[in-house]
Amino acid sequence: MKIAIPVEDARGLESPVYGHFGSAPCFLVYDSDSGAASLVDNTQTAHEHGHCNPIAALAGHKVDALVTGGIGGRALELLLRGHAIDAQEAWRIGLVDRVVPAGELMPAARALASELAAKPPLAVRAILDAVTRGLEMPLGEALAYEASLFGLAAATEDMREGTRAFLEKRPPVFQGR
Repeated sequence: MKIAIPVEDARGLESPVYGHFGSAPCFLVYDSDSGAASLVDNTQTAHEHGHCNPIAALAGHKVDALVTGGIGGRALELLLRGHAIDAQEAWRIGLVDRVVPAGELMPAARALASELAAKPPLAVRAILDAVTRGLEMPLGEALAYEASLFGLAAATEDMREGTRAFLEKRPPVFQGR
């Protein structure tokens, strides 16, 4: 399988992943069957929002999959080279949020689920939406989108309940309104 990954420069596997597919300066095309990698220059194409055409830059290159959002840390190297890492290394490089002993996995997962369930559901939904959709947008557009979601969340009954609960020094009771 040939995978096109947006990268910042022409250093091959050492190139940092670029956060926006359309305006990436280069694409690393990795062949997972042979392990070969090639670079495709994308600097000669228009990068104005809504006018970028990365598919034109990839014309003539057989590509089976596109990585359209940014992946951080050493994730690109791990994906391309297929190196296995242990849980502590995954935590150290930011691939996972926490590591718990196997026997504590389910209690830790339930505790996290309970903690998240106690949060204001509309705000949680807005955060998830801002992050997942924001990864596909240019930074300025993503920040504007996040600000609009914040404005909507700030106008909810749950926001007022959170403020009242804080001032009254009691746990909030969110209703999803």
